[in-house]
Amino acid sequence: MALELEIVENVENKLLQRREIKFRLRHEGMSTPSRRETKAKLAEILNVNQDLIIIQKITSLHGKAESLGIARVYESREQLESLEPKYLLNRDKPTEKAAEEAKT
Repeated sequence: MALELEIVENVENKLLQRREIKFRLRHEGMSTPSRRETKAKLAEILNVNQDLIIIQKITSLHGKAESLGIARVYESREQLESLEPKYLLNRDKPTEKAAEEAKT
């Protein structure tokens, strides 16, 4: 089964130099996709660098293989780092345990 991502709303916020995206994920036969998988799929669809995307929220719909989410796509890394809270920036960093597993 494949992961399907549909853009529900795409609003350009010129003042903050970003796009605010609402999306629907269909993940039939799969668990809720991780933020990394979702970010990769969004980057592919929007044709942007993954480093410029912040996933704010992913919510699974009860009883369905669907999730709704909110993401923000920035024009520059500097703008992203100046506006986004630290906890959202840290969510994308791999943990030490995951980094060690990737090495082996």
